Amino acid sequence: MDRWNVRLCTGYTGAENQGKIRSAFEKRLVTILKIKRNSKYKRKAVDTWAIPVYTCSFGVVKWNGTDLDQANGTIRASMYKYNVHHPRSPKVRIYLPRQLGGRGLEYLSSLHDAEVTNLRKYFRSQRECRITEMMKLDRNYTPLNLISSSPETPNTQTIHHQMLCNWTQKQLHRNHANKKEEDTCIRTVNQRHIMNREIEPDLYRKCRNSRETIDHIIAGYIRLASTAYLNRCNQVCKILHQALAKKHSMQIPQIPYYKYQPAPVMNQNENATVCRPITTDHPINANKPDIVVLSWENKAVDIMDVSIPQNTRTTYSNKIVNYTELAPEIKGMYNVEKFTFNSNRHV
Repeated sequence: MDRWNVRLCTGYTGAENQGKIRSAFEKRLVTILKIKRNSKYKRKAVDTWAIPVYTCSFGVVKWNGTDLDQANGTIRASMYKYNVHHPRSPKVRIYLPRQLGGRGLEYLSSLHDAEVTNLRKYFRSQRECRITEMMKLDRNYTPLNLISSSPETPNTQTIHHQMLCNWTQKQLHRNHANKKEEDTCIRTVNQRHIMNREIEPDLYRKCRNSRETIDHIIAGYIRLASTAYLNRCNQVCKILHQALAKKHSMQIPQIPYYKYQPAPVMNQNENATVCRPITTDHPINANKPDIVVLSWENKAVDIMDVSIPQNTRTTYSNKIVNYTELAPEIKGMYNVEKFTFNSNRHV
């Protein structure tokens, strides 16, 4: 780096120095990105070998915000070209620390401001006569501009906090404000029909009976109702049953939820958990909720039913209507005073 500093002071103009710095930086950057290593090591190499070509000139060569933004753009374009960073990923993610979900690359504007601030502090802390006289003559002659009292630049943590706030306020990729019915980022036929005004019909490619939306795919396809959808609800019920058993100190095997088989009836102390149809005095269609928790001590019963619906409000209202007839039957059978219905709606 000492040889590079000497070359900057051999009579070149500012534009010539900037051109030489850019060419050397781009050459090193491309060399790093061509290496077949993971992105973590490439990021470290860029920070320690390519970016110092710029940082060694801060305070010596005049750089404005446009020049540094152009250099940051060169870094991003090269990363996109060599498949190090996705082109649709937010720009700020490149510069955020890895602990915050970013790449951790150094931001040239922040490095420039920090270096200039440190050099100003150093010269202003000196008391030698020659240095003080030199500072009086520096009226924007050097990038330090020592005669002016410029405010201190914000620290790196403040800049990262601002970047993170800007990132969190952005909408998800393809989740545009004018998307009316599908609030997702997956490109379905219905989305292409609405957003791109394509002529092709937006019917679901499997059944051709309804529009192809995410809601229809995950919960509205009739052929999957008795297989995939039912198995999904059963897996959620197993998780809930395990959690209730642990809450009421019931003895259950410590196995993963997908291997767990709930017992039809479990009793422990003053509580009971039931996972079977409830026999009533007269026939009731909705007599098999997913889980029933009886509390003999409190004389209360909780009914839990799991659903992964398209429309949560409509589904919740329908289940309330279905189990309204079952409530008085349970109160009379188990002599309870309190009846609670919980619909676990998962989307």
